[in-house]
Amino acid sequence: MAGRVALVTGASTGMGRATALVLADERARLALSSQTSARLEQTAAECAERGAEVAWWADDLAARDAPARVVAAAHERFGRVDALVNTVGPLVRTSGILDQDDDCWQRHFDSVLMSAVRFCREVVPLMLVNGRGAIVNISAMSVRHYHPQLAYYSAQKAALAHFTKNLAREFAHDGIRANAVMPGMIASESVQERQRIAARERGMTE
Repeated sequence: MAGRVALVTGASTGMGRATALVLADERARLALSSQTSARLEQTAAECAERGAEVAWWADDLAARDAPARVVAAAHERFGRVDALVNTVGPLVRTSGILDQDDDCWQRHFDSVLMSAVRFCREVVPLMLVNGRGAIVNISAMSVRHYHPQLAYYSAQKAALAHFTKNLAREFAHDGIRANAVMPGMIASESVQERQRIAARERGMTE
């Protein structure tokens, strides 16, 4: 990845931050975006300390026009986008499917699925000009299992995996690779916080 431009969404925390740091070690030129400005700036600083050239843009990536703004800014700064990693996807547990109202489904539809779709629509034309590119969309292992508390989240991640299959097939002959990664439980900040809350709740009931 040395010298190549990688755009990472959701780069302020969790897998997005970890991905940015790995790419920094690979000497990629990094375009980072996320909603949380302070944490994103911290990630960018850590990447710069590792020797990477970094630019970052804080935006609400679930908003319809945000991906176009971010990609345009990245292209203006670096002149190209060689790789895209979509990690956006908040994970909020509910007690069950009946508690997942329309707002919950719409919020995760926009942030998990449509954010990635919109970023792909913006970067693929740039990659076609270059004759190559790589896209990684973070799905989830929960799409293969039974989790009523995560039905809204897993449904969007399943849709993202299917979208990625079609993206890969359509642009394979243009030198663009698209892959969906389906990780299991990751010791991210949000997961660790949920574990701490669960431990406190168990302590109160024992």
